[in-house]
Amino acid sequence: MKCYKCNADLTKDDVFCPNCGTKVENKIETCKEKIKQTSKTIEVKQDQNVEKHEEKINKASMILGILSIVLCLTVITIIHQSICELLFDYLDLVFDFCNHFYILL
Repeated sequence: MKCYKCNADLTKDDVFCPNCGTKVENKIETCKEKIKQTSKTIEVKQDQNVEKHEEKINKASMILGILSIVLCLTVITIIHQSICELLFDYLDLVFDFCNHFYILL
């Protein structure tokens, strides 16, 4: 291992460089720690993004459900009106027939 400041040879047990006095850091351990911190940060951000997307999906599903219900009620109302109109037209025909038949008697 070498000192990153003066490039002097170091042993594994050195805490300070014997040549320049710079504190010796174990670069591998420092890098591992930074990687752990970065991966934790990434995981937290991914979790937050997943939560945001789930909220959007839930809102979209709710809106789609409401629109489906409104559409179904509209179709049912239109069908009901059509059936009622046909029924009233049929009843008018029956009453007209009865009136004509009664007149003939």
